[in-house]
Amino acid sequence: MSFRKGLIAAAVLLLGVVLALPFLIDANRFRGPLQAKLEKSLNRPVSLGAMTLKVFPLSLRVADVVLGQPNGFASKAPFLQAKEVFVRVALFPLLGGKVDVQAVELQSPAVELIRSPAGKWNYETTGGEESDVIPTLGVTDGSLAMTDLQAKAPREVYEHIDARWSDNRSLTAKVRLDTMRAQASVDATYENGLAKGTLTLQGDDAKQPLTLAFDLLQSGQTWNINQFTAKLGAMALAVTGKLIGQQLQLTVKTNQAPVGDLVQIAGIFGGKLPPDLKVQGLLAADIAVTGTTTRPLLNGKLEASQAEFSSKDLAAPVRASALRVAMTPNTLTTDPFTLETGGTKLQARATIRDYSEDDPRVEATLRTEGASVEELLRMASAYGMRPEGLTGSGTVTLDLKINDSTYSGSGSLRGVSLSTPALPKPLQIAQANVKFAADSVLLEDAQWALGSTHARGSLAIKSFKKPQITFNAAVDQIEVAEWQAWNPPPSKGKSATPLTANGTLTAGKILFDGVPLEDVKATISYANEQLRMDPFTARVFGGQQSGVATADLRTTPAQITLQSTLTNIEAGQLLAGTSPVKGFLSGPLSGKVNLAFSSKAGEEIARTLNGTMELQMANGKMNGVQMLNEMAGIGKMLGIMKIKETFTDIVQFGGTLQVANGVATTKDLALDFGAGKLTGEGTLGLADQKINLRITTVMGKEFAAKAGEGGLGGIMGSIFASPQGQIIIPSIVTGTFSQPRFAPDAERAARLKVEGMGGVGAAAGSILDRFRKKK
Repeated sequence: MSFRKGLIAAAVLLLGVVLALPFLIDANRFRGPLQAKLEKSLNRPVSLGAMTLKVFPLSLRVADVVLGQPNGFASKAPFLQAKEVFVRVALFPLLGGKVDVQAVELQSPAVELIRSPAGKWNYETTGGEESDVIPTLGVTDGSLAMTDLQAKAPREVYEHIDARWSDNRSLTAKVRLDTMRAQASVDATYENGLAKGTLTLQGDDAKQPLTLAFDLLQSGQTWNINQFTAKLGAMALAVTGKLIGQQLQLTVKTNQAPVGDLVQIAGIFGGKLPPDLKVQGLLAADIAVTGTTTRPLLNGKLEASQAEFSSKDLAAPVRASALRVAMTPNTLTTDPFTLETGGTKLQARATIRDYSEDDPRVEATLRTEGASVEELLRMASAYGMRPEGLTGSGTVTLDLKINDSTYSGSGSLRGVSLSTPALPKPLQIAQANVKFAADSVLLEDAQWALGSTHARGSLAIKSFKKPQITFNAAVDQIEVAEWQAWNPPPSKGKSATPLTANGTLTAGKILFDGVPLEDVKATISYANEQLRMDPFTARVFGGQQSGVATADLRTTPAQITLQSTLTNIEAGQLLAGTSPVKGFLSGPLSGKVNLAFSSKAGEEIARTLNGTMELQMANGKMNGVQMLNEMAGIGKMLGIMKIKETFTDIVQFGGTLQVANGVATTKDLALDFGAGKLTGEGTLGLADQKINLRITTVMGKEFAAKAGEGGLGGIMGSIFASPQGQIIIPSIVTGTFSQPRFAPDAERAARLKVEGMGGVGAAAGSILDRFRKKK
């Protein structure tokens, strides 16, 4: 056999052996020893699923790989989990029953990194022996979650990671940063503490990438920054120095860097700026940075010159004079500078003391004369500080000095209109004079309008950190539904706003869910998202109400309570405005109410009513029913001629109603309708209009005499004669307010039969006594 033929034969034999490996070697034999070795070397639980042998390239496929968290790290998610991992191995050791790992490829792994409150990461914990070095480690479409408990930072997740670690020193990786709408890529080496390479960040909307080049040397807790350069377009920023733990010893320099390129960086990191914004200008900086990573201290200077902002949304460019900032470890101080667009100029300067502390102190001046609100908003847009959707017009004059939390100066608003998605209609401020004093801002002689509400008065705001508002306002009318339309819903799980307010309100009219309140006067307080009016007076439906009203705005709809005294309120209009009951009662209603309810769109207040009502009425009418006819019908009184009128005159009416979800329960209802008097107990559905009452009526001697002329068909059946000559009629009222139905009360009649004449007399006396006490 020739050498050539022998070589071919050997190759075929070797190929045959390789192809036969999956049949000759059971890959699962390696699972137990490999799992035990990993648990010992990594000091954490390890779970490996089924293993199979793959020929090209020669590798072990491991399913359902899970590396648990080490001791001391509590987490619902393991340190690493992957549905599939490929372990490339050497051929000849494998034939000898050993696994010589050449590379590891992880498919779609999920890694959970945790830093403990003490500053230790969960990947730093290892066992008592060194694990084998893996020449190549690859990740395809992985995800990484990071939780820093020491910094108390929220959990962050990075997805779509492709990475490769080769020869224990070289790293290439790509990761999608969805929150930044950018793609990051890394090409770096790390050997003997020296890290060198580049990090590129390409924003979806950025024309050019941001490239970070670094040359860092690590020695224990110290990182020596030999080179760290950030470049984007013509902008270059260089950082050198040291990072010792959290201690900073850095120098930051840039010279004549285009401001436009810096704006692109702001866009990559989430700054909300107009997409077609064009920025001109140059930036120079020479700053020494000391302190710590959480409280950096600056020393040096920064200067921006020839800055100009323009876009299609800016009717005219926004220009800025040279901005110079002097920095010391304690203060940041600007030279006076001017922002200008169109005919508006805004002059300012500022000093910030203790800027690295939690409560820095600010000294600043701000001046503008007859500035256009529209042009001021352009300036805010140019610097990315304009609230989304806010538009406006009008003029503003301002001369303000700020010294820490105290203010001084004055200003004015004239013809200002502000529109925002939070308001269904523009806020119109015809005029307002502004004064600044101590920690308060005072608006005097203010005239404003929102929707159908027009108001004038004064407003003072004290302390912007925890605003305290005092006011005195007079308005023409308030439509509560209109205001509810723009009142944002409460935030679940968040603490109440620190805003408090106190003041007085007078209103010509307040329209509240079908109830018009007129000549309203109220002393108002607001705290913890609860509004209180105490006292609160108003004319309503021809009468008067006075009392206390509160609204809990932490719920939607707001929960309202009312403790009020009612005087001569037209009953029919009140029922029609708050319930489906229409036209049943008319007349002046008085009494006391203690009620809780809510206002839902398209639903009567009555359906949500809960509480107590003590009501009285005199000289009224009950429409749709004639009590004399109903009593005569029950008693089959042939001598009583039927009355044509379909109403009953109310001489006197009263009772206490306990209301639960719109259903009123009473035990002391009393009605004097002239020819008779009655008392009753039962329920009245204010929402569904259903009636369920037991009443006992005492008809007078005159009625009894007339009834006797034609015969009393119901005597000793459904009606009874008292010793004093009255007639007692027990009955049941069902049906609805619009169609009440009267029937004899057989149960009550049976009891009266048993009690005899003495019981009938006592029943009549009890009813009549009720009315004598009410006079």
